[in-house]
Amino acid sequence: MTTRSEARKKSEAHAKAQEAHAKDESKDDRPASLRVAEAGARSAGEAGRRAGRAAASRWETGQRAVASTAHRAASHIGTAWTAAKHHRAAAA
Repeated sequence: MTTRSEARKKSEAHAKAQEAHAKDESKDDRPASLRVAEAGARSAGEAGRRAGRAAASRWETGQRAVASTAHRAASHIGTAWTAAKHHRAAAA
């Protein structure tokens, strides 16, 4: 397939999807205010889920930072203890 034919097929598919959406909306006999409220609630739900995922991501990043810092501190303590033991043995 060439790029032109791919673009044509995409635009045709997009047009069909728009027509189907328009037909679905014309069948909806609810008042416009109810449809708008429902769309707003759906949008708020999506935003909430997005915020939850972002918070979880930050939490995991924080946990990794704490684990990294703890590992680094433990490593330094181990190194210091080894050096102290060596100095004590050398001094004796």
